[in-house]
Amino acid sequence: MALLSDLRDCLVDGPKNGYRFTKKDWYSFLNRREYPWKLNEPAYKQPIEKATWYKEGNIIDYVKFAVMRESLQNFKNEVHVRLQFVTSKDEHLSGLYTDWYDSWLRGEDDEVIKELWHLAGNLITLVSDWKKRRSKNGGGTERYDDDIEQAYLEYQQITPSNTSHPVVASWMDRPVSNGFTTWDLLKASALYTKIVDQKMSHFIFSLAGREFLFMKALSVDPNTQFVTSDIMSRLKVKRPRTTGSKP
Repeated sequence: MALLSDLRDCLVDGPKNGYRFTKKDWYSFLNRREYPWKLNEPAYKQPIEKATWYKEGNIIDYVKFAVMRESLQNFKNEVHVRLQFVTSKDEHLSGLYTDWYDSWLRGEDDEVIKELWHLAGNLITLVSDWKKRRSKNGGGTERYDDDIEQAYLEYQQITPSNTSHPVVASWMDRPVSNGFTTWDLLKASALYTKIVDQKMSHFIFSLAGREFLFMKALSVDPNTQFVTSDIMSRLKVKRPRTTGSKP
């Protein structure tokens, strides 16, 4: 205890008391207490899928590897079973962009086509910059969230260039329900259409996940509306009963 108290004085109060505590002193302290110079990386720092060991007595290790890992694996297995026969492309997500593009390509309004080309080009540039940034940062998990945040900000900044055009201007009109604009959904649809690499699915969902969910909801019911979480809780929505379930 006395050694720890002295160490605290050297580290915290050293400057004002005129103490000097160098790295040599630090290693000397470790040697006196027979502490290792470098601590092993804790198990919970390992990727959850790749960890080969953990301490059962460590609560963080236990929660991550004994509880979360099993739940995640069960979830992945269920997703695989449910989606194994689903096609890779979802027309409910790609349809808005492809339908607009095909429709206006057959028309005579070059400005709308230019906007759609411009949108696609901006998204391709965004993805290219993302890949370069990931490569520069080593491609690890440490800066992944920061890189996603940067890409999301760049994605939000992609807007039409010719808002004086009546059709393009209508894309930016905000619905009365304060939902997504046509541009929000068109941009998300273009992102889904242009990024064909299945390994990028997490990336595109991080940028436009809400828009994708809304478009899927519209495919089920065109009258889909936004509600706040408070209203949702008051609605007391019940899950649909399955055959043979108890009332």
